[in-house]
Amino acid sequence: MDGVAAGKITDFAGEADAADASELRDFVPVKRIALVAALTHKARMRVRDDLATMFRKRVATKIKKAKAELEEIRLAEREIVESLIGNYRTVLKHIDEGGPAQEALEKAAAMTAEVRQALQGPGRGGAGGRGRDAA
Repeated sequence: MDGVAAGKITDFAGEADAADASELRDFVPVKRIALVAALTHKARMRVRDDLATMFRKRVATKIKKAKAELEEIRLAEREIVESLIGNYRTVLKHIDEGGPAQEALEKAAAMTAEVRQALQGPGRGGAGGRGRDAA
């Protein structure tokens, strides 16, 4: 169908589609072949478009399922990593009880408590005292 205007192909295909077999028989053979060829060409184009649409939808569905599965894998991996980190902390805590790491942790906790007391001020016992928000 190269070299034939798209409008002409559409017109011929429409004419062939509207005609039944007895009407097509009335045309001269060259015209009949041209009409049927145009109709066939249009049908093939429609089928190709429909097939591409079906393929696009199928791929979109596969991508959607893959994204959901990937998110599930990420969540599972995150849980595993968090569990491993927790186990690692526990192991480190028990390996060197009373060692330099444990002493540093205790020292940091004591310093944090001192800072809290300093920020609350003298005579203010934490939750019972008046904070900045109270009038």
